[in-house]
Amino acid sequence: MPLCTCTPPFPRSSPAPWCPVNPLQERTKVKALSEELENPLNVHRWRKLEGSDPGTYEMIQKIQTLQKRLITKTEEVVEKDLLIQEKEKLYMELKNILARQPGPEVAEQLSIYQVGYRGPQG
Repeated sequence: MPLCTCTPPFPRSSPAPWCPVNPLQERTKVKALSEELENPLNVHRWRKLEGSDPGTYEMIQKIQTLQKRLITKTEEVVEKDLLIQEKEKLYMELKNILARQPGPEVAEQLSIYQVGYRGPQG
């Protein structure tokens, strides 16, 4: 892979003397930068982050407490579902009882019949 991106006026059998990029200088620069990455001279560029990674035991404890909370909440949901089902059943029973009850029209007809029944005797 050629290091120079210039278009040469002649075939590339040897490095071009007119090219501004010198391959030897570039290789030296790359080598120096690589060594600096491996062994940094200016170590104060980085700062140590405060905080720590929680230990495995602490994480296991946290998982267990969360599982216990999940179990209690699930039990509460089941209890509330049972209460809702009981209330719905009671509602349906009362609705059926109310549907069998006579309405206000029956009471009006009854009062008309009572008035008509008392009329000839009185």
